[in-house]
Amino acid sequence: MENNTIDPTTDSAKGERGGGSIRPLAVGGGDVSPKLVQPITGIVVSDKMDKTVVVEVHLKKRHPKYHKTYTVSKKFKAHDEKNEYKTGDKVVISSSRPISKEKRFTVVSKA
Repeated sequence: MENNTIDPTTDSAKGERGGGSIRPLAVGGGDVSPKLVQPITGIVVSDKMDKTVVVEVHLKKRHPKYHKTYTVSKKFKAHDEKNEYKTGDKVVISSSRPISKEKRFTVVSKA
C-alpha cells in the first residue's frame, strides 16, 4: 500500500521531491508607513481631454562619470476635476491612487 500523506518537505501528496519547501504565508501586522508624497512642478502642455491635463516636468540630472548637468523632460497625465487648468499654466501635481491606465497624479494648485 502507498502512503498518501503530505510530507512538509515535499510539494505533492505522493512524496516526490518538487520545487522546494513549503513556505509560510506572511500574515499582516506591523506598522506600514505611508509614502512621502513630494509635489512636482510642471507646465500644462495639453488640456484637450476631459478632466485630464498633460503636465511636462523638467528634471535636472548630473552625469555620474562626466559630471555634466543635463535636463530630462517627462510628461505626466494628471487629474483635473473642474477642467480649470489651461495650456501654459504652471501647476503643482502630486501622486495619488491610479485613476486610469496612465493617470497616477492629481493637480494640486497653480504654482
